[in-house]
Formats: sequence, C-alpha cells, structure tokens
Amino acid sequence: MNNTFPLISIALCTYNGETYLRKQLDTLVLQTYPNLEIIALDDQSKDGTFKILKEYEEKYSFFKAIINDQNLGFVKNFEKAIKLCSGDFIAISDQDDLWELNKIEILYKEIEDNILIYHDSHLIDVDDKKLSNQKMSTETRIHSGNCNLYFLTKNSVSGHASLFRKELKDYIFPFDERFYYDWWIAYVAASVGKIKYIPNILVHYRKHDSNVTNSHSTAEEKQKTLPGNKYFTYDLEWIKHLAQFKYAKNARLINKIYNILYNYSLGKKGVSFFLFLLQYNSILFYLDRKSFFSELNHVRKIYSSEINQINSL
Repeated sequence: MNNTFPLISIALCTYNGETYLRKQLDTLVLQTYPNLEIIALDDQSKDGTFKILKEYEEKYSFFKAIINDQNLGFVKNFEKAIKLCSGDFIAISDQDDLWELNKIEILYKEIEDNILIYHDSHLIDVDDKKLSNQKMSTETRIHSGNCNLYFLTKNSVSGHASLFRKELKDYIFPFDERFYYDWWIAYVAASVGKIKYIPNILVHYRKHDSNVTNSHSTAEEKQKTLPGNKYFTYDLEWIKHLAQFKYAKNARLINKIYNILYNYSLGKKGVSFFLFLLQYNSILFYLDRKSFFSELNHVRKIYSSEINQINSL
C-alpha cells in the first residue's frame, strides 16, 4: 500500500467464470497504480470460480474474495460489490476481459474534477483475438459533460470502462433490477456532476455467448422488445424511472419526452411530434450532427416509418 496515492477499489463480480478468470485477474493484480483494493464478489458459482478467487486472495494482501449466501443476479451483485468498496475511487470489472496494466493509473491521472471517467475498448473473441476494428466507440456516439438527456435512449458508458469518485455512491443506490446498472450510474453521474471520455483503449472486452456479469451482452436482445421503429427504439419504463430520480436535472423535460414517446408508441403522430424529433434528434438518437437537411431527412424517416407498438403499454 502506498499512502501517497488515494485508495482505488476494483469491484469484480463473478459467476461461473473459470474459463477466462485467471487471465483477467492477472491484469487486475498487476496494475501499475500503487494503492489498490480488489473486492471480488462471487454470485454462487457452480464451477471453480470461487476457488480461483481464494487462490488470489491468499497471494495478494489487497485482494478480497467473497461469495454470496444466495444468487443475486448480476445487477444486485454489482450493487453489493460497489457498496463493499472503501476506496476514494471505484472501478468496475467483469470476469472475462483483459485490462491494460496501466488502465487505473491513466484514469486516475485524467479524471480531473469529473465525477466519472470512462475509456474506449476493443472487442475480442474467445481466443483473445480482436474482432476486426470493433470498438465500443464505433457502436454508439460518445458523450462527455453534464447533459443527462444523452442517456434517455442510449448509453455510451460501459461499467468495465469506468472509474468514479466514491461520492457517487451517495446517489446511485439502490439499483433497479429492471435496468442496466452501468447505464444508471452514467445517468446519475451526468445528473449530479460531469463525466469525461478518453479515447484510450484500456480494456479488451470479450464478446462470447456466455457473458453473464455485464449488461452489454443482453442489450441487443432487449432492443427487440422495445417500441419504436428501425431507426430508433426507446424504453418507456426506463425514461419514466429517470424522471423520478430525486436529483435529476431536466426532470420536467424528461417527463415531457416520456409523454411524447408514450403517445407515439400508441400511434399518435402530429406536427408537435415532428418538431420534437427535429429538436432532440441529435441528443436522443445519438447521431452526429450533420447539415440541417440531413437531420431533416432522418426525422422524416423516423416520422414516416411504421411504429413497432408494444401491446403491454
């Protein structure tokens, strides 16, 4: 331990992850940042995952392995793991990625006065090979700053890529199991402070069929159950949840957006909806701002496309 540097905690959640776990753990314990605490919380694995965690606990004094009394699911498991962290800053880790050894050091140096910082990641396969040029930044538009509206329909902040100040723990709990914990953390951070993105590739994110401790692996599947059309989707319950956050900026506006999209999901269109799309096209739909005519054309496509209505609304 080096008391010159503030303590940084890594919240690692595991579940049946023995296949890739050792590789990931090696990249955590060998971080160049000199004052770390690793909280490894296992969610009742049925394989040798917890045994591996205990091996690392015996070898490294800053590594603590804990197993839940019952299976919590990945959202509540991350909630518990983060609560157990005592560091001034907290980073989140999945069980099957590979970190650059200077990841924590770089994030700490770059966070400045922001409450949360996050970085870019490469996608890799089961053999640690990069998936072409696939990066997190190519899948969605990146956002920095303090505008929480960017998180109403999309998320650019993956849990594995983030580092945040302990003060954020005063606002983020409890996690709602209906929604992605990292998306929620990003929204709250942008509501109570500023967030910062850096383009450094600091994690090699493993994409495979058995991802279970992260939200990214199920995001595409959930999109199929949401209202909207081929140009955008939105989760009405999520937006309603955000509007109810006690410290939410723009709460009245978020409620207005919810009502507009709710009516749209019922097939109600009009001039007001067209103007709404034009005004919030760039923010809500994560499109790079182009010419006025390009935006107008995109709005026209959204407006004229067939609505994918959800019967449960």
